[in-house]
Amino acid sequence: MALAVFVVFFVTFLVFPSVAPYGLVFKGTLGRISMTDDWWSEILLLLFNVFDTVGRTAPAFLIALTGKWLLGATFVRSVTVVLFVACAKAWAPAFNDIMALVVMIVFSITNGYFASLCMMSGPQGVQPKDRQKAGLIMSLALQLGILTGSNVSFAFKPPQT
Repeated sequence: MALAVFVVFFVTFLVFPSVAPYGLVFKGTLGRISMTDDWWSEILLLLFNVFDTVGRTAPAFLIALTGKWLLGATFVRSVTVVLFVACAKAWAPAFNDIMALVVMIVFSITNGYFASLCMMSGPQGVQPKDRQKAGLIMSLALQLGILTGSNVSFAFKPPQT
């Protein structure tokens, strides 16, 4: 579970908040809705925070993934990074503003959901006498995921002019 926690936070901080909300330029494909890039970034930030919170409360209401299924799902979640790049580069007409909103919602819900599940199930998978150590290891994996993901994200951030 420590690896799953690391992957969740590595992927999250790889693209958010430095790349995803500010690298996705508003293309004006939301019909009659017009806005500037500044509002677009704010909307993406708001969506992340709202749906991340929804994802963090979801384990109380949904069937929880466990073990290898949870680890696998955290790796599959990495596909959202590719989808963010596809939206930013507009690889196809389907990668428009609506797709960017959908990807942001899926990204944020899975972030909250998987992070909560991993942090809860890690210590539960060991003997009661070892749960404190397991919690410490989970916290370390969380911090390493944040540190590594945020440092690697600098490679993807466009240079300031």
